[in-house]
Amino acid sequence: MKITDPITAPANANTANRRELTRPERAAIKKLVTDMCANFDREYGCLPLNADCYMRANMCKAIKLRKRRKKEHLIKLKQAILAEKNIKNYLTSREKNAAEPLEKNILGGLGMNLIGKLKEKLNTCICEMSAVKRQFVENPEKDFTRKRKLPFEEVIKNTICIGGNSNTKELLDTYGYDPATATSSAFIQQKDKIKPFTFEYLFRKFTSARQVPALYKGFRLLAVDGSDIHTPTNPKDTQTYVQNNPGSKGHNIFHLNVFYGLMSRTYTDAAVQTKRAASVRAALTQMLARSEFSENVILVADSGHEGWNSLPAIEQRGWNYVVRVKDIDRKAILSYMQLPQDGEFDLTLKRILTRKNSKEIRDNSHMYKRIPHKASAAFLADYDGFYTITFRVVRFKLPSGAFQAVITNLPEEVWRAEEIKHIYSLRWGVETSFRQLKYAIGLNCFHSKKQAHIIQEIFARLIMYNFATMVASQVIISANRKKLLHRVNFTLAVLICKRFLLRAGHMSVTDAYVLIQKNTTYPPRPQILLQA
Repeated sequence: MKITDPITAPANANTANRRELTRPERAAIKKLVTDMCANFDREYGCLPLNADCYMRANMCKAIKLRKRRKKEHLIKLKQAILAEKNIKNYLTSREKNAAEPLEKNILGGLGMNLIGKLKEKLNTCICEMSAVKRQFVENPEKDFTRKRKLPFEEVIKNTICIGGNSNTKELLDTYGYDPATATSSAFIQQKDKIKPFTFEYLFRKFTSARQVPALYKGFRLLAVDGSDIHTPTNPKDTQTYVQNNPGSKGHNIFHLNVFYGLMSRTYTDAAVQTKRAASVRAALTQMLARSEFSENVILVADSGHEGWNSLPAIEQRGWNYVVRVKDIDRKAILSYMQLPQDGEFDLTLKRILTRKNSKEIRDNSHMYKRIPHKASAAFLADYDGFYTITFRVVRFKLPSGAFQAVITNLPEEVWRAEEIKHIYSLRWGVETSFRQLKYAIGLNCFHSKKQAHIIQEIFARLIMYNFATMVASQVIISANRKKLLHRVNFTLAVLICKRFLLRAGHMSVTDAYVLIQKNTTYPPRPQILLQA
């Protein structure tokens, strides 16, 4: 039998059995080569059979990349450790003595490891709520039961971290401009399913998880104050819509009442009221009733909180108080007492509170104080209708030449007048916090006119403020090679914390720490904290 060589055979041999490969056949062969051939490289194509294995080269590249990243991480870690070692140079001797309680309770023993624990703590609170989300949604049988782009946890986080831009812009920033990002309408619909008290519950749960309190000479300093919050105009909401004059443009206003830790610089409790039903004393009584702090607390308050029904409520909690009152020349609580009419003084007074209006009580008005029946005074029922309150009236002179008076139940043997004056001056921290809450956090920017959504955003901003403050307090700013004392730039720290908390950020604890540490600013100039 004669065998024909296919190479030397004529060109027209077996031409009837030959044909071009179809496109699907060429694609199938290419897929087999690219998927199964060990010498195929996507960048260079088919490599020679005697070439080194490209997988080994790629593995070497990956190993080198991991080593470089590990080296960079160790460098950042050493920088942070060096900053902690230089904490003694953070303050000058005079500034260190002035801020001794702050340094011991906030800056002492801090590190970047606590930042990761704070994020884990907040995520744990959200996950625990998600496990029982039936309690926090309007329709437990339907809401958040199907798989959506925005599940319960994502809606909570996005509401906490949302800024002053539109919902669409904030969602696109959060998810990296992914085409599959949920729309603003979908986000609003998901928020409608959540009950208003959900964020209030999360705020208290996360805030109460703080383990180590910041103290001032063994006492927890709390400031009580309030601030008006302007929301988008909605004349249909009659509870918050206010017009100064008939026919003038109106405004929708909520009133936010807070307990603020002056040493920890975080909010411990809050109560939101509509403007027409706002009452600072009612809010104070409400927050006192649900507070978990039982003793060693000094409550610092501005004028307006010095009611004869609110002071006994503070004492019954076992708290001390330092409350500013109107001066003796104003018609207020001090105008009915026999006090010196000029100069500084520190006097201890006693009054008996009652609702009775007998002749003996009217004749001894310097001893008794009658509380009208329309005013709330539930504490009198436990004391047979008579409650004795003892307090000090401390009047001191301001640098401007004016006088200011406060009342307190702190003992004179331990707390001198100068110390009382200093404690009240620390109250200015809550005023600064309102400015940061409205402008750095974004409390003056709302994304809805509904009361339920506004209340959600108010407590979401409080959560973000506490989280950013706790994270920023862990960062230690070294004083090396710096002529002036620096402090954390809180506005930039908030932006970093939002990116650190959100899923799309993918920011490590070390990166967040170093970014906050690098972005510092000069401290504010010294100001007179006591103002008339």
